[in-house]
Amino acid sequence: MKQPSGILGIAGTAALSPFRRAKLLERLRAIEPAVTALDSRFMHFVECTRALTAGERAVLLALLTYGPRPQAPPPAGEGAAHRVLVVPRAGTISPWSSKATDIARVCGLEPVRRIERGIEYRLEAPRPLGAARLGALAPALFDRMTEMALLEASEVARLFAHAAPRPLERVLKGHEAWITGLRRSQSTTRARTPTVAPDPLHDGITKIAPLARWSKTQV
Repeated sequence: MKQPSGILGIAGTAALSPFRRAKLLERLRAIEPAVTALDSRFMHFVECTRALTAGERAVLLALLTYGPRPQAPPPAGEGAAHRVLVVPRAGTISPWSSKATDIARVCGLEPVRRIERGIEYRLEAPRPLGAARLGALAPALFDRMTEMALLEASEVARLFAHAAPRPLERVLKGHEAWITGLRRSQSTTRARTPTVAPDPLHDGITKIAPLARWSKTQV
């Protein structure tokens, strides 16, 4: 898949063991018998604030080279190959992403804003399946609670969409309580922050500050 402008796409190693790949192929064939083969690999997507220098790109590639040595992709069959990309749900940041991004910055890659990882599945069939059939197969490849499936390369940009923050009043409307990270040690105006109390600024709903008594070193 060709990536949108401003986002680097870096292929990784095989994502599934042969056993897991075979079991998943069984599930896919139960839905669409025309699927004859399945392959998978990790794909890394990197959002940067500017173009990386050659040295920075070399460091990034070294960081994203892990696991078993990549093998040559299987030869293309006589039929059609279809790609489905499974990534974290839009608007979320996976734990893997948080750790990988932190490591990149520790290694001096300041232009790297965020690194995310997905799995690219390659399905083979003797004939083109079409978007409708791929859409029917996709749910077998991902967890609806935490992931989403992309059929078009341009959709990768959804991973890094930056929505304008909504006013707190709109966010809290209809809720009975909310949690804040305020701490008494942050400033003199917060020295008396209660742990639990009604919030007069937001219709009296319960405001919970579990870190109120924490110091900076405890956070």
